[in-house]
Amino acid sequence: LGSLWQNPSVEADVLAKDFGFNHDKLGDAQIKSEWNNPLKAFEIDARIVYYGNIGHNTPLIASGLFYPDNKEKSFDFDIGIENLKIAFLSRYMKGFTSNFRGLATGKLRLEGSPKRTELSGNVKLSKTIFRVDYLNTVYQFAHDVKIQKNSFSFENLEVNDSLGRKAFASGHITHNSFRDFALDITLKPTNFSILNTDFKHNELFYGKAAVSGLARIHGPVNNLIMDVSAKSEKGTVLALPLSSQGTISETGFITFVKHDTLGQRINQVSQIKSESLGLVLNLDLQITPEAEIQMIFDSKIGDVIKGRGSGNIKMELNRQGEFKIYGDYIIEEGDYLFTLQNIINKRLKVEKGGVIRWAGDPYDADID
Repeated sequence: LGSLWQNPSVEADVLAKDFGFNHDKLGDAQIKSEWNNPLKAFEIDARIVYYGNIGHNTPLIASGLFYPDNKEKSFDFDIGIENLKIAFLSRYMKGFTSNFRGLATGKLRLEGSPKRTELSGNVKLSKTIFRVDYLNTVYQFAHDVKIQKNSFSFENLEVNDSLGRKAFASGHITHNSFRDFALDITLKPTNFSILNTDFKHNELFYGKAAVSGLARIHGPVNNLIMDVSAKSEKGTVLALPLSSQGTISETGFITFVKHDTLGQRINQVSQIKSESLGLVLNLDLQITPEAEIQMIFDSKIGDVIKGRGSGNIKMELNRQGEFKIYGDYIIEEGDYLFTLQNIINKRLKVEKGGVIRWAGDPYDADID
């Protein structure tokens, strides 16, 4: 500090060891500042230096002016980033994705104020990986992203699933000064994984699904809508649990009878889902013989209908956890281990041309 009354002089040289953001360590922060009295601003040079096992690098360098008396335009900074770890962004996508991480390189401009931060520029993301929580699928990509004051946008971004299969995405992520994030992304998958769950992830339906077609993900990150129109591909196995104490009669067709115990179970599942689900799911699927459909009555004793065939199935899941299925599924081949009161166990072959028909309630399907 010097000459506070005539010509103020204020200088600072700060070192912050193990600087982190959103609980993610970025490196050591080195900040130097000096008061510029004619401009009524602080001149600031800052950098983050990361020290690793085999050396160090400087993932972020920022220089510019901070105007403390300007409430609208406090920041005027140029920022350069190189292999900056971006795991700290994961919290902004919480509720939709997890384990978001990767590296960013590019040049940015920081303007605005602490209340309305404005970031713009272009960055290249590399080694980027994330998990879509509800689907339990992991994806990775490397691509250029355009950053504007309230959005991140990209075109023809190549996304790879865990087996290296591709989908192309275009769209944008909007925000309000890094709050209230929302997505509007169109995805064009080709033999691409969209489901990798088991019973513990989702009691309503689960399995592994690879599809080709079109998908759109849109809405606030904590209230998303996922619309999918696609064709099933080889390796798809979709399971529909129908556990209950209801009985099944063997006639010319099989009718799944709902009893009070089953109704209670449906209500319990719906209640669980409504408390935690922030997603609307609309699936319009063209099922092909490459896919296997399983209808599970009791997985412990193998009471399962397994079939391969074709059909157009529409599946809907709303935010209250209500799950609906519509459409006809024509079986080409399949089998069923029929059990009755733990006395009769008989393996039945499902003849070609048999039809499973849903009219909304997944627990009230007919087989003809």
